[in-house]
Amino acid sequence: MSRRYAAYLALIALLVAVNAVRWMHGMPWDTRNSAATEAYAEEDFRLHAGQPAALNASRRNLFEPAGRASGVAPKQIKPAAKAAPVQVAAPSPTMDTDGAGLAKLKLLGVVFRAGAGQAYLAQDRESVLVHNGDTAFGRFAVEQILVDAVDLRDIKTNLSRRIPVSGK
Repeated sequence: MSRRYAAYLALIALLVAVNAVRWMHGMPWDTRNSAATEAYAEEDFRLHAGQPAALNASRRNLFEPAGRASGVAPKQIKPAAKAAPVQVAAPSPTMDTDGAGLAKLKLLGVVFRAGAGQAYLAQDRESVLVHNGDTAFGRFAVEQILVDAVDLRDIKTNLSRRIPVSGK
């Protein structure tokens, strides 16, 4: 064995011995940092979401009309009354009977605040934020908002369709 390999072997043996001694005596690896010797508490592993109240009160609420502050209580949303089925006569060539209007819609996201669902819909280059019972794009009634989908009804043709969140 050459001298160079003997030096490497001696260095490795020295490091193994130092680590074994530290491990047997329970010495911390970094004596400069006192946090290394502290044990973790259960609170260290809990998720802390949110911001301090002072910062939260001054922020604008993006999900409320006219940008009301988040400290303001949201208005109560009443469930929409179910409309009676519309009798559709013979379809005209200009009427959309195959549901292509509903096919163009995309559900970009859903959020629930205070138990009320809000859906973010897009069609072509337009987008809108709707609540349960609202009308989107002047044509589609929002019947129900679920966690991963929204039920819409075309007012003109009375066709209903469930649209999943885009990407699912």
